[in-house]
Amino acid sequence: MSAIPSYSAFKDFREPMIIVRPARQGTVSESLPLPGTACCAPLPSVGGRRYARVSDLTCWQAPVLHEPGVLKLSRLRRRRSRTLAIWALLACIAATMAPNAATADDEQEEEEKLLWEETADLPAVQDRKYRLEHELAAGVGTLPADPYTKGLALTGGYTWHVTDLWAVEGHFSWVFNFSSSLRDKLEGNFAVQPSRFAKLKMFGQLGALLKPLYGKLSFLNDEQVYGEFFLSLYGVVAQMEGGKKTDEEPQGKGTRLAFGGAPGFGIRGFLTRYLSARFDFNWMILVAESGEVHTPLFLNLDLSLTTRSDL
Repeated sequence: MSAIPSYSAFKDFREPMIIVRPARQGTVSESLPLPGTACCAPLPSVGGRRYARVSDLTCWQAPVLHEPGVLKLSRLRRRRSRTLAIWALLACIAATMAPNAATADDEQEEEEKLLWEETADLPAVQDRKYRLEHELAAGVGTLPADPYTKGLALTGGYTWHVTDLWAVEGHFSWVFNFSSSLRDKLEGNFAVQPSRFAKLKMFGQLGALLKPLYGKLSFLNDEQVYGEFFLSLYGVVAQMEGGKKTDEEPQGKGTRLAFGGAPGFGIRGFLTRYLSARFDFNWMILVAESGEVHTPLFLNLDLSLTTRSDL
């Protein structure tokens, strides 16, 4: 077995060193008996400690020594200490940041709650893009419900939009009447007089609009279309002609007035800043001067020119 070099020969060598500590006060013997071997070479002594390179300890291994606290691998211990220190530092940082993160989440939730409470009382999520004031309309309409006479109407009207919610308007319609196929058969086959079929000649409407819904839609995922939905209620004055015969009028009724109302609804789509199209659905209930009741259905499509109250 080769002798271990002196301490000065390997003090600058970077190979890990084993420090052998005595179990009791004093120094270890020059020859340390180890299991499985008779003895080891004497270990160099510096400052009361025995040093040896790991590569030179050919006759024993550190784990088999039985003396308590005999060996210490200094470099491994330093690495372990640094690792533990790093983990402890990370644990402290995590423990410090966790309450701050929870506090930030609570503050954000509180801010969102306050914002929702403040916006809950607003009149709308988005303000109207089109605010109307005066409106002039012209269009065409139809009276399709009568089985004997079909009417085509030319209409015109004016609307004053008092607010975004309410409007007042008046309409006038002139009606062109056409005989249905059923009426032609009755007149041709049974000699029924045309004056025995009641028909509207003209009528005027004056009423109010309630506009509860306003919004925008996407058209083909390419353009936004703005519009509104409204409810309408009109008073109606109409001029009628014809009707069932009576003893006083065996040929049918002549020209007379009728009065009534017309509830309905409609929609409007905005084409430009000043131009819009609207469709109206009205079911008129009319009581003629002679006492009979008529319920014509009126459908109307208008093109409207409007002024803006926000300009």
